[in-house]
This record gives sequence, structure tokens and C-alpha cells, in this order.
Amino acid sequence: MPRALCSALLASSLLVTACSSLTPEDLAVRYREPDLANLGLEGTRDEANGESDPSRSNDAGTSTTGQESANARLPRPEPLIPEPTECWFDPGAYTVECGWIEIPSETPGVNPVRISFARFRSAATDRRDDPVVYLHGGPGGSILDAAVALAPSIVDPFIDTRDVVLYDQRGAGESSALPACREAWSLDQRFFTSRERHEDITGAYLEILEECIDRVERRRDIVLDEYNSATNADDLLDLIRALGFDAVNLFGNSYGTRLAQTLLRDHPERIRSVILSGVYPIEENLVGSVPEAFRSALDEVFDACASLPRCAEHLPDPWETLEAVVTRIDAQPIEVIVPGGDGDGFPLHVGGDDFLALLHGLLYTAGGAALIPDLIIDIENGHTNRLMRIGADAIYDTADVLGYLAVQCREEVPFTTEEQAAEANRSDTLWHRVNVPPAVIGSLVLGACPLFNSISQASPLENEPVTWSQPTLILSGGFDPVTPPWWAEQLADRLPNATMVSFADRGHDAGEGACATNLMSRFVGDPQAPIAIDCSKSGTRPEVNARPEVTHSPLDAELRDTTFDIDPERGGRRVPMRLPDWAIDRYAVEEAYWRNLDAWDPTVVVVRAGLWDESEILFYVDALSNDGFRATEHVGDVSDRWTRRGYDTDSLDAVSYIVEEDAFSMNVTLVAFGTEIDGLERSVLLPIVGSIELP
Repeated sequence: MPRALCSALLASSLLVTACSSLTPEDLAVRYREPDLANLGLEGTRDEANGESDPSRSNDAGTSTTGQESANARLPRPEPLIPEPTECWFDPGAYTVECGWIEIPSETPGVNPVRISFARFRSAATDRRDDPVVYLHGGPGGSILDAAVALAPSIVDPFIDTRDVVLYDQRGAGESSALPACREAWSLDQRFFTSRERHEDITGAYLEILEECIDRVERRRDIVLDEYNSATNADDLLDLIRALGFDAVNLFGNSYGTRLAQTLLRDHPERIRSVILSGVYPIEENLVGSVPEAFRSALDEVFDACASLPRCAEHLPDPWETLEAVVTRIDAQPIEVIVPGGDGDGFPLHVGGDDFLALLHGLLYTAGGAALIPDLIIDIENGHTNRLMRIGADAIYDTADVLGYLAVQCREEVPFTTEEQAAEANRSDTLWHRVNVPPAVIGSLVLGACPLFNSISQASPLENEPVTWSQPTLILSGGFDPVTPPWWAEQLADRLPNATMVSFADRGHDAGEGACATNLMSRFVGDPQAPIAIDCSKSGTRPEVNARPEVTHSPLDAELRDTTFDIDPERGGRRVPMRLPDWAIDRYAVEEAYWRNLDAWDPTVVVVRAGLWDESEILFYVDALSNDGFRATEHVGDVSDRWTRRGYDTDSLDAVSYIVEEDAFSMNVTLVAFGTEIDGLERSVLLPIVGSIELP
């Protein structure tokens, strides 16, 4: 099955690319609604006011470094009581308990914050009492909405022996989310459907953010200064105690690794072990550092391309080609139709800034990084099918930034040096252009932070290294474009009980893949035991796809002679037919053939025995409408014994050819994006149907 980039960003993003809360359909809805006059209005929150708790004093705690933390607070005399609720997602095959705790503010009159959680229950009879707690990325990201989609990589490694707890950090997702700066949606058409360079819209974006910040700061029920890493660590301590755990294992990703370090500094006593993936050391400054990480990650990808003759042949000088492509589309942006909207999709203008942002986002996952050379070769040669499939991942949510800015303006920007600020303000190289708006990692964050009146400067402790003695597994990816491998290495060097694992073929999501999953599972099982890391293949060069459209048309498929069992439930009856030489999933009465040009390719041919069952085919369709399959006319030379039915959605489309006779019943379906389905029907589906000899 194809995999979406945004799922990875949900778990790990430092909000460099914040596509997780914005879909093409969301954007299309905005374009259909031109009246933005009321976008700044927010609904009121619960009227109940939180009261300060005198037990939550500001007395210093002690970290494992011996430092005194001005941020650590003493535990409450009694744990908070969790309130159960229905889950915000379909648990599927998992046993999940969902709920929330309510944390009062220390500021009188300010609403309490709900921290929402999902506890995935292990079925083990000897279940361990030290669960894994997952710390998602951000700051300002969330995890609960995508909990089941991401469960294979963040729940499954541990669920055989212990529970796994996922939760949204304060101000995000289901945990009393901060208001969105919805005024910023008025800039979407300029950012994503116009030919303006993003750098030229900086002033307008800052004006929009100022309006939003002013509106939120005038509210008496929110104190933005309470949204920071130290408070997030206190929240997690409250959650751990509320759920009755004496000890937990932390699994932090991206910003979640910074939060884990804060917890280990301020509240180390309940931490049994730590897994850190995509390491963001407290002492490192994100402002101005990303361009160099982006350049280094692209160098790794380009080196991988150079080692593969068929890739190197078409991309002999990657940086020169990328420069030429960006220069060309700066002058003449590419327009692709992104699936979504009213069914026909909507136009997305991809200029140089958009393209570079898309490359940056692709580096978050191994599958994304592997197709970067193909994408550059495609654009160089005028092919845009691949760009159409993944173009929506170049879209940022320009509105969902308050949680991110609240943390960065308190903990990063005040400690930014003049040299780092100068790096952040540069846009004279391809890699520096990843800092331009609507990204909030460079010059924009430097311009946005002075707009706040209510955010204080953090203690200098928030910029000092942390050391701890708990067993730690550190995972790092060679393609990581935002938390580079050398950050992980410097943290591992100072920890006395750390195991460092480098994956040359992983991006920011270094925990993906069977090797990482097995390592994490074994580590949490016995954190003190030596762990073999041979499967990481440290130092090996990753593979790239090397299947650009110039050598492999997406409408071409090599059909092979085979047979299909149309009567598997009654002893079997195999009929000759031709099917594509694609990846196969086999089930009881059907076979699915996936084109798999890349990780974003949803194209599949489904051959199914027996009578037509629409519900079974809808499994393969990202169904955003409920119109059902409609009888349609044949588009080619096909026997009238076949019935053609079409299904149009706001994303994928489907075409089915069906024959239902007493002695012979089967159907063949093609699922693909609407922009490709007509061509694929003629080049793939009709030859398949035509190859079947009806009795």
C-alpha cells in the first residue's frame, strides 16, 4: 500500500513543513470561500477557570547533571484523576483506552489545559508495568488523530510486552489546542497558486501573524508563556502519575527528543530508558542551522545517485541540474492539478521555493529521499506526473503556528547568535531558500518573535547540555534535513550509557524500518543488555529509485501471461489472462497489482473472482464521496458481455469491468488519480480485459 509523507511529519516534524493539518481538500474549500472577513473569530472556551495550585511551587529541582532547574516543579501531593472518553480515532484491531487529565493554570482566571491520551493495551498475560510513552514532534505537532496510521512504527515494536501511551502535548491536537491563525489563510492563494516568490510575501505574512498574536494575547483565558518545554515536561509527569505508573520508557521523535531531555533534567526519577530518533539537543539552535543540514542531506542523496549508473547517467551533476531547474521554474512556475476540491482538483503553482520545500519534506522519510533524483530528472525533462502525485506535500498550513512560535520564541530565538541570525536571513543559495516563508525556521521566526508581548525569555538553562545515566538508544538518519547526524553523535558522546545507531538510508524519521523496530523492541525489553546493531548497515550507501519518467513512462506496463482462479471456493478454475508485472498482494478471492512507482503511488489493478461487490473495491479507494459506482459506456473495443462502471471521488478514481454469468463471474478494477486514469485504462486495463477469453 502507498504511504503518505504527512503521516511521518505528524510524528516527527519540527513544523518545517506543516502539512499534517492541511489537506488538498482543506485548501480547495478555502478557495471556494472568498469571504475571509470572519476568519479571525474564535469560539469561546469552557467558562471554568483554573485555579493556581500552591503545591506547584517554583522551587528548583535537581537534574541528573546536578544543575538546578528554575523550571522544575515539585510533584502534586495527589495525582490528577484521568477522565475516560471515547477515542478520537477508530482503534481497529487494537485495544485502546482514551481519556484526558485537566491541568490547572498557575495564573488565576486562566482556563485549565486538557491533556488527551490514548493508552494502547498489551494483551500479554505477563504485561510489564513500565509502558512506552511516545513524545511526538513539533513543537505544536500532534499524534492522536493519526494514532492508528502510525501505530506500526510507534506502537507495534512494544505492544507484545507492555502498554504504549500516546498523547498530544498542550496546545496541540486534542489537548486544548491553541487557536489557529486562520487570518493567514488569506495568503494561501499567493503562496500556492501565484507566481510570487515566497520571500516577497514575508512582510504580508508577518502582518497577518501580528493580527493573530494580538487577538490571542488579548484573551484572558490563554497565557502563551505557559506553552514551553519545561511546562510540557511537567504535564507529562502529571500524566504518568495520573495513569499510575512508577516508571516509563520514553520514545521521543524530533522535538519529542528535546522534550525527553527536559524531562530527564527536571524529573528523571521515573524514567527507566530512553529512545531518541531525530535528535534535537537542547543546546543546539535551530534558527539558521537548517540550511546546512538540508545541503548535507541532499549531498548524501546525490552521492547515492552517483553510485548507481542508471541514475548518474541522467543526473551527472545534480547541483547544477537542480540550480537550472529552480531558476527555470522561478521564472515560469509549473502548474499541476492536485487531486481534491470539487473532483477535478485545483491548480498548484510550483515555483522554486515550493520545489525546494518539497525536496526538504521528502528527506523526512527513506521513501521520499529515494525518489528525489527521479523528481529532479522528471522536471528537467518536462514530466510532471510524479510532481502531481506528491505536489500537495509542498503545501504548508500557514495558520497552525502559535504552538511552535510559543516555544521557539521563548527557548531558541533569545539564544540565537549574530552569526546564526545571519545564516537564517540568507537566501542566496538553494539550501538557504528552505528558510523562506511560510517556513518558520529562519528569518520568519526572527521577525515573528518580537510581535509577542506575553512570551518571556527562558532561563539560560534551556540552552545548556543535559546529561543522564539512564540507558539510551539514539537513532539517526543520514538523510535528515533538520536534525543532522552530527547532533545525535555529539549527544551520544557525552552520555555514559548510550547506544548510537546510524542509518545511512533514513531521513528525519530514523525509526522507520524493520531494523529500527527490532532494535527498539529488544532495547526496551532489556535496556542494560548489549545490543547488536549490525542490521543498521552503518556506512552503507542507500539506494535511490532511479526510475524517472524519461526512462519509465507511468502509463506503460509490461503485461505477462498468467492465470487467475475465478472459482477458488469450489475447487478452483483457472482462466488465462494477462496481468501487469507489478507488486502483488494475494487474498482468498482477489489479487491486487500495485504499480509502486514511488511511495506516493496509489495505482492498483484489482482482479476479483465472483459476483460484483462494491464494498470490497472501495477498500482501495480514498473515498471522499458516496456516489457509488455508476454504469458507464465502454471506452474501447470490449465485449458487450462486460459492464463498465466508474467511480469518481475528490482524490482517486476507479473503473471496473464486470461480467456476471452463471458459469463465469469476475471483475477487474483500476484505481488511480483522475489525471492518469484515462490513459491507464487504455494502456493497461483494456488490454487486461481483452486478454480474458470468455467461455
